[in-house]
Amino acid sequence: MTAEMPTRAKSPSRLIRDAALKRWDIGDIETNSPRERRYPAMLAQLLCARSKVHRNRLYRWLDNPDKNPLDWHELCIIANELGGNLRCMFTELP
Repeated sequence: MTAEMPTRAKSPSRLIRDAALKRWDIGDIETNSPRERRYPAMLAQLLCARSKVHRNRLYRWLDNPDKNPLDWHELCIIANELGGNLRCMFTELP
């Protein structure tokens, strides 16, 4: 089992995804599907509806947010849905 990556080393895309997975709980909900549930119920549906991201793209982002990042404005919408906001600090070099 690998240790969790420190927060300062995570990309904004991974930070938002981790926050989304912490907010929703998978729980012990029985389904008719023979496959185990990978993501909490209604997580993908709600995030797709709010951010207007296609479901397949959202699932790729949930699987690997660093390899399949969402656009900045999409991440901002998802962050707002989670009750926070996403900021970026810019500095000018002398």
